[in-house]
Amino acid sequence: GILALAGLGTNSAGGNVGITSTNVTTSGDNSLGIGALAYDNVTINSGSVSTSGANALGIYAGSYYGDINVTSNSVATTGASASGIFTLAYDGNTVVNSGTVTTTGADATGINAQGAGNVTISSTSVITSGDNATGIDVTATGGNATVTSGSVRTSGDYTYGIDVYAFNGNINVTSNSVATTGYVAGGISTTSIFGNTTITSGSVSTADDYSDGINAFAYTGNVAITSTGPVSTAGYASDGIDVFTYYGDAQVANSGAVTTAGNASTAIEAQAYGSGNVVISNSAALRTGGANSHGIYASSEAGNVQISGTGTIVTTGAGSRGIEAY
Repeated sequence: GILALAGLGTNSAGGNVGITSTNVTTSGDNSLGIGALAYDNVTINSGSVSTSGANALGIYAGSYYGDINVTSNSVATTGASASGIFTLAYDGNTVVNSGTVTTTGADATGINAQGAGNVTISSTSVITSGDNATGIDVTATGGNATVTSGSVRTSGDYTYGIDVYAFNGNINVTSNSVATTGYVAGGISTTSIFGNTTITSGSVSTADDYSDGINAFAYTGNVAITSTGPVSTAGYASDGIDVFTYYGDAQVANSGAVTTAGNASTAIEAQAYGSGNVVISNSAALRTGGANSHGIYASSEAGNVQISGTGTIVTTGAGSRGIEAY
């Protein structure tokens, strides 16, 4: 493959890496397609990358004090721990513009981007088929996390479609389509500690237990979800849309059908632990088939709860209320 290093010597004060590649193919364990590690900025412009072998990453980019910018047309890997695109920025911002990514091994995430600054991902299509192989996995410890995704499909256990974490920044996810079939494999999952979360989602489907369609958690920030659906889940404890915030507001605006089939799988659930307000508006059909699976469940410890809408709600399981709010 291609490996480039810059500014990593004992007395180095800086160094950038720039790579432009049309086609890279490797076969063999630990044989990455394109790798770049720099003291300062890393820029990669890649056509197609294909690897076959364990630990054979498609594209790797790391920077100690600079920014990372990766533009990729297509990446395909077939091996355990062979992520499609992996980036790590210890101090700077990260931007990944990706076309298609396909991985077929366990622990082979489609796109894994981690950074201390802002992390911004734009992806057309991601497909993974191994366990612990999340489609798009983003961590931003000091900045905002932004994901714009076309299609994500995963088929392994413990494999989320889109998983985003931000410690000290905001989260913004825009997704057209997510489908997962594994155990503990939520469609879209976000965790924000000290920022706000905004999710705009199209279709989401999950097929096994403990796999929410959309799940958003915030500690101090607000959460706002706009879903045009449809959203469907088939497993136990797999809510369609689930929001929880400790010290912020929770807002869900749903205009697409939400269907859950398993027990303990509410269609739309929104909770605010502290004084935050909960607002749910629904204009589509909600249907749950399992026991203890409500149509809408909303609660706030010390704030207001408001539910409105024109959509129909049907529940058929024992202990499953149409709307429960307090």
